[in-house]
Amino acid sequence: MKYLLLIFLSITLLIAQDKVTVSIITTDGSELTGEIVSEAENDYTIETPAGIKITVPKSAVIKINEFKGKIQKGKLYQPDPNKSMYLFSPSAYPIGKNNKYCRDFCILFPSFNYGITETISAQAGIFWVPGLDINDIPIIGSLKTSLFSTEKLAFAGGFMYVGIPTISIEDEEDLHLGGGFLFITGTYGDHFNHATLSLGWGFARGNDDWQMMERPIFVIAGNKRISQNIALVTENWIWPDIEFGYMPFSLSARFLGKRIATDVGILFTIETIKQGLPIPIINFTYHF
Repeated sequence: MKYLLLIFLSITLLIAQDKVTVSIITTDGSELTGEIVSEAENDYTIETPAGIKITVPKSAVIKINEFKGKIQKGKLYQPDPNKSMYLFSPSAYPIGKNNKYCRDFCILFPSFNYGITETISAQAGIFWVPGLDINDIPIIGSLKTSLFSTEKLAFAGGFMYVGIPTISIEDEEDLHLGGGFLFITGTYGDHFNHATLSLGWGFARGNDDWQMMERPIFVIAGNKRISQNIALVTENWIWPDIEFGYMPFSLSARFLGKRIATDVGILFTIETIKQGLPIPIINFTYHF
């Protein structure tokens, strides 16, 4: 019994001494990332990934956060602030409670995204077309909920709806149009390298008449970190009853900052590549 107690105490001490990488925010706005190697009455000593030890007075510390990125060969890899999205379709990763960001896809689709709970998030946005009257702008809303997650695998589901402003026709009933997708999503990997398979069922509304696709759209997407600040992102849509040469594919470089991510890439089909006419993509995401 005595030996079991000694083993238990030894394991407890080892766990207690396990170092966690943190980010220390100071009163002058600086941020120091590393492991706290010692703590005195009035200061912390932090060791950076480069092995540099820095003493920080406790009076200068605003807060200490666990570092969500990773350290590889002495280099800091910040987490992707846009891990919950590829270019247009979602991953199964949640935004997280009270987290929020603004996004602008190809200038024409600005949106605001908010984490209602740890697993549920909402999006509100518009399709903006130059010259279009403000009363004629389509409004977009979506909801996503994380259904299941492990260290490597996650599943989510939700819907997206696009509401088109009422169309008035003389001597006829006003026309109310809309449409969107119901989707389920599975993601495998981690927040730095992951792949996703999504199934989406499109639906459309004309006044009280609702119709839904019988066969789903498949979306295959991936995100691969290739350096500290750059990732490759791809998103590919496989539509039922559409010839392969006309199915949309995309490839983009994602430039990563601490709170901002910028995608620059192309959208193409086999036919547009033959003609040398891929469509440029640019997407900005800023996390508050």
